[in-house]
Amino acid sequence: MTPKIIIRHSQQLKDYLLCKNCELRFSKHGKAWMTRRVWNGKEFPLLERLSVAMPIFPVARIAQVFSGTDCGIDTQKLAYFALSTLWRAAVHQWTILNHRTRMLKLGYFEERVRKYLAGECGFPPGVAVIVTICTVQPSQASFFVPSRMNDKAIPTFSFLILGIHFTIVLSDGMPDKIRQICCVNSDRRVLFQCSREDFSLHAAAQLHATAEDKT
Repeated sequence: MTPKIIIRHSQQLKDYLLCKNCELRFSKHGKAWMTRRVWNGKEFPLLERLSVAMPIFPVARIAQVFSGTDCGIDTQKLAYFALSTLWRAAVHQWTILNHRTRMLKLGYFEERVRKYLAGECGFPPGVAVIVTICTVQPSQASFFVPSRMNDKAIPTFSFLILGIHFTIVLSDGMPDKIRQICCVNSDRRVLFQCSREDFSLHAAAQLHATAEDKT
């Protein structure tokens, strides 16, 4: 789903952008791991893993928080995949059936993220990746390209891929409450579980206002 088109299609977003070694690196550190854990139309391995784990504590009545460390989930892979996706959305315009995506503006964080992805430094400072595993079908069957959340004072981006919702915050003055829910920087590598149906419905409503629906 993009601001210009809504379609049900098996085609991936792809273009000539990276060299073979960088593609292999992106796959090794994130994409290959993710491919085996998203909702595949029949199963959702990452959600199934959380279903047999004990949450750290509930958040209100609609969400639960899990420790990625306790669940044996490699949250570094989740974060790497999230940042590789965000970075690619910032450095290139992608084509979806003749429609072009909008390049995101990350400012000086673009170079920090690039260095991290290339293995030139550790997890970039001033970055938080928040991961939510979605429990309902609309969120599990949807893909939203990365976009900036305009209602946030701090630069914040989000996207949804087949049941896994990512929120990425960029700020050198990162509030501690945000750092403590990052899947890399938090003490127990936290992950959230909830429907995220609110996001799916809100985003879909916004996109329907401008997009051509070809589903």
